[in-house]
Amino acid sequence: HYIINEGSQYFINKIHLVEGFPEISLKANDIYNASIIRNYSEKVTASYKDKGYAQAQCLVDLKNIDNDKVDTYFTVEKGEIFKFGRVYVTGNTHTRDYIILREMEFEEGSLFNQSKLKESENNLKRLSFLDPQILEFSLKPSPKDEEALDVHIKVKEKGNINIGVGLKYGMDKENGVFS
Repeated sequence: HYIINEGSQYFINKIHLVEGFPEISLKANDIYNASIIRNYSEKVTASYKDKGYAQAQCLVDLKNIDNDKVDTYFTVEKGEIFKFGRVYVTGNTHTRDYIILREMEFEEGSLFNQSKLKESENNLKRLSFLDPQILEFSLKPSPKDEEALDVHIKVKEKGNINIGVGLKYGMDKENGVFS
């Protein structure tokens, strides 16, 4: 027998959204829902990260108005705009770099875009000769360009690729012909 105390239920008083972003599905007097707040914050953050702001964060601040009402404030810390720098690949012994680099959805020097980086990672995970469990992407400031982030990709190749060849032969007894 367990007793669960969920605490007080909170309600939305006002929501202060980020300018230029769509409405949120919560309104005044709705029950506070952390997952809706988190999803909105993640969408705003992702939108900025696709526009070059690699360090963007959408922050949520709650202010208690009454005992059971909260004002919700969303603010964005954009940070600096970045572009993609060089791409470095490690861990590949048999696969040439260009085979891996052709799966990238971005080009060196293009505006940073988190979605394209994620698509590139997914492209590599689908390659049959790389181990998707060992694939690691990391971003590091470029030593050559302060506005660029270098992409470091660590891969692990799967075992040797086997190619099988089959040959069938036989003799047609009636005609004495090999097939």
